[in-house]
Amino acid sequence: MVNLVNHLINGSINLSAIRQISEVAGLLHRLKWAPSHAGNFSLRLGQMLLTKISGARMKQIYHNPLPYLCLVYPAHTGCRFTVKPADALPTEEICAHILSQRIIARYRPQEKWILHSHPGTIIRFSLEHTPDAVISVLKRQRTLAVSAIPFFPAGSRELARATAKAFRYARVVIWCGHGAIASGKTLRTAFERIRAVNEQMKKETASET
Repeated sequence: MVNLVNHLINGSINLSAIRQISEVAGLLHRLKWAPSHAGNFSLRLGQMLLTKISGARMKQIYHNPLPYLCLVYPAHTGCRFTVKPADALPTEEICAHILSQRIIARYRPQEKWILHSHPGTIIRFSLEHTPDAVISVLKRQRTLAVSAIPFFPAGSRELARATAKAFRYARVVIWCGHGAIASGKTLRTAFERIRAVNEQMKKETASET
């Protein structure tokens, strides 16, 4: 945590970012969109990423973010990285964040946040429909910049590569059978994008019954 405090002091991490993390962690906890230690986020800060440590719960992060955060320094290619504090283990989805942040920095540099969560309606709907069907439904409801990819194991390189590819054009990527991941200028924007998709899927589910 000493490294994070030093970065706060020298200004590379601002208090607004910490407040955003606390706020959205609280929302995810209350909505039950991050069961157990699920859910993760990243903030691009120049050449490094601020993210959560593996095993941290959103309830813990909501009450006091700093002990549950770490700084990841990705290599120029692939998913290799170093981390501070040196003994910290980042979220298991760190490869998806690294590859996706590279793509977003290239195509939408103003968007520096990524959020992944587990909204129940999105998961259920995506289990019952193919990725193409999910995208078709969202386009029919005039939801733009949303993509969906098939199920891949959590933390896998396949999931990371497919997500990064989708983020070239999408602001929200549905991980079928798993959850959703979104980008935004703020963490709250990324959260609201996921919430909007979840609400639209609720309407679609109601119309099918």
